[in-house]
Amino acid sequence: MRVSTSWFNLNATLQMQNQQSQLAKTQEQVASGKRIVRPSDDPIGSVQALELGRALQKNEQFDRNATIAQNRLQTQESTLTEVGDILQRARELTVQGGNGSQGNDSRQFIANELRELRQSLIDLANTKDSSDNFIFAGYRGGTQPFSPTPDGVTYNGDEGQRTLQIGPNRFVTDGNPGSEVFMRIREGNGTFKVEAGEDNQGTGVIKNSSIRDLQDWTGDSYEIEILADGEYEVRDSVGDVVETGVFASGETIGFSGIEFIIDGNPEEGDLFEVTPSRNSSIFNTFDRLIDAFETPVSNSRDRTRQLNEINRSLDDTDQAISRMLEVRSETGARLKAVEDQMSVNDGARLDLETTKSGIEDLDYAEAITRLNQQQVGLQAAQQAYVRVQGLSLFNFM
Repeated sequence: MRVSTSWFNLNATLQMQNQQSQLAKTQEQVASGKRIVRPSDDPIGSVQALELGRALQKNEQFDRNATIAQNRLQTQESTLTEVGDILQRARELTVQGGNGSQGNDSRQFIANELRELRQSLIDLANTKDSSDNFIFAGYRGGTQPFSPTPDGVTYNGDEGQRTLQIGPNRFVTDGNPGSEVFMRIREGNGTFKVEAGEDNQGTGVIKNSSIRDLQDWTGDSYEIEILADGEYEVRDSVGDVVETGVFASGETIGFSGIEFIIDGNPEEGDLFEVTPSRNSSIFNTFDRLIDAFETPVSNSRDRTRQLNEINRSLDDTDQAISRMLEVRSETGARLKAVEDQMSVNDGARLDLETTKSGIEDLDYAEAITRLNQQQVGLQAAQQAYVRVQGLSLFNFM
């Protein structure tokens, strides 16, 4: 076969260029640490690596959401703990103020401290998170949720509860609206409340209301009237008599699945009302207590009214404390869910990164060996070309 000089030169040049190209590709892989530098290096592997990269980005977003939720829930939990401490202190002061040894001046001191506690409560209800958003404002995070008014405290937020996705199939609520936490406290014992009539003349004080049999409780309103000769009768909302009896101080009055005690000596015509519990606010309880302790007591009737208000407020305070514990329990459960999901996300991220690394990362030992082989091959080809190119019959003539 006849090989022309031009063909020889062209073929040798192409071979060296091909070796240079392979060497350059290997050098680029070694420099980047990646086996797949461009999609053409491994089309199938490139698609897999791209999908894994997107999965890692989603995982990172889940972690960011989880961190946001965790921070807000931790802030809410610590705030509710402080609220619970304030309510416990208010309860202690209320019990102290109900002691018969307290005078008008000492009860005024108690009212002053309760007023300070009320302001602290408002401040806590307006707590902000690390992003400067109010945690108890619902969706209206930029609006201060609670503001004092002449009639009490107004809620300016909404009912929204923001939900964040913290995993492929896991969502968590990052807080509770303030209306749910502070404004929906059940009155009385949570099922019903008992109140003394405004015009009562006797010294009847209501105590220890409770449910005897929830199945018998109708949810109706009832009126207990003290009659002549110490008798009493209980009428429902339409005026029908459902119970009668002879009143005795400290003895239990029971009907329709409920019971309570009236201490003291109510007079004929005194009324006591039983109504289903409604929602009230923590702030209203403080306002009633402050008003009760600031009102001077000058006779037995004043003292009876004060004691009835104290007992009612103690029940409401206990309901508020229970509500705080309930919300704290919900918050703790959400925090646990976030922590568990963050651990799952860490495991998923490690698996994704390992799989992605196995597809696109370079085996340095193999690549260095290949690089050396390609360098030696290129040098040999270049030297052979120089030697062969110099061959000519004219050199031997």
